Amino acid sequence: MNVVVGVDAGGSKTLAVAAGDGRQVGRAQRGSANATSLGIETAVATILDAVREAAAGCEVDAICVGAAGASRRGVAFPIRQALVKAYPAAQVRIVDDAAIALRAGVADGPAVVVIAGTGSIGYAEDAQGQGHRAGGLGWLIGDEGSGYAVGLAALREAAKALDGRGEAQGLLELVREQLPATDREELLSSVYTRSGAHLETARVAALAEGVLRLAAQGDRFAAAIVEQAAADLGALALYAARAAGLSGSALHVVLAGGMLRGETPFTALVQQRVERALPGASAQVLSREPVEGALVLARR
Repeated sequence: MNVVVGVDAGGSKTLAVAAGDGRQVGRAQRGSANATSLGIETAVATILDAVREAAAGCEVDAICVGAAGASRRGVAFPIRQALVKAYPAAQVRIVDDAAIALRAGVADGPAVVVIAGTGSIGYAEDAQGQGHRAGGLGWLIGDEGSGYAVGLAALREAAKALDGRGEAQGLLELVREQLPATDREELLSSVYTRSGAHLETARVAALAEGVLRLAAQGDRFAAAIVEQAAADLGALALYAARAAGLSGSALHVVLAGGMLRGETPFTALVQQRVERALPGASAQVLSREPVEGALVLARR
């Protein structure tokens, strides 16, 4: 059977799906293929292994991989090279993971996606299919509105409360529950390792769920953090759209990522901020797996 293969090579897992005759015929899941954190050799091996299992026994006509960091040649080129070598008869395309999330929500035409998980990014494609980004610069200088940004803001408010400089007792209790932080010394030991490295981004981002819960319960400090995050994500949509020369009129905006799943108060707030920033736009939560967008591009 002749198939196309779509791959979502994300930070937490790698999913490859083979499709032929209008249906999925193979599926394989592996661990993270994040080249930035794991190295390009590990990322390439993980992706190739997943593709081989998903397409086992099939003739592969095309492969599209959506990979974190694929806008950088040092990431995209080695992945493409390995797949071309393994499947010389197939057309191979490597795109940013934001591109497949966009096409999972809107199959064709100009559109915008805002992704908020551990990190964040705004991404748009114009009428010519060119990609344009806003944000997505990582935990150190970007990722506004992300789980990491929300968690870091909570940590800062909790530290003030622990010191007697602030009143965010709800956030302090949240931090105490999730980190050893009964006093200043324990907080410092939790956040900074002996080598001076920072607390893992995933552990900081894990605080976001509790912050959203406190905000929904009326905690004013948590609510302020959540309001800022929603405003930041609305801004990412606006500036990605501007970079692509798109206006809000009838514009589709896809909301994706772990922070924007389901009908939650935060998702509704982000929808409002996006539609306020882009009057006439329609912001909808992604209801399909991002790998479906990779299949759309592979078929194309």
